[in-house]
Amino acid sequence: MATVWIPPLMRPLTDGQQIVEAEGESVRELVAALEERFPGIADRIIDEGRIRPGWTVAVDGAVQNRGLRAAVGPDSEVHFAVRAHGGAQAAILYGAIDGDCPAGPDASFIDDAVGNAREPFLQGGDQLAY
Repeated sequence: MATVWIPPLMRPLTDGQQIVEAEGESVRELVAALEERFPGIADRIIDEGRIRPGWTVAVDGAVQNRGLRAAVGPDSEVHFAVRAHGGAQAAILYGAIDGDCPAGPDASFIDDAVGNAREPFLQGGDQLAY
């Protein structure tokens, strides 16, 4: 099963769980499996059959431009995150309070919009931007 990192804004739907497992061969199937276990989560992720504006999905460390059609493997790691825009680059904001970083403090696993690997940096005091 794929490992899914649940962003802080969605954790009330997962009873506070940060990490859950779900089956699916695509992001769409994965979201459907999550919806069965955690009703309401699909409405937070999907709008009119697409990833909700302002959100993005990363599979195995790569931000997906295929959205819900992106392939997911049985050992994949999937992150749903709020997208932040700034200049010509986009960063992925992920709540990181008290070390709540999905890949640890030395992570560099999500690329920005122009393909440059980003080292995490603090923004706003309570969020970690990649």
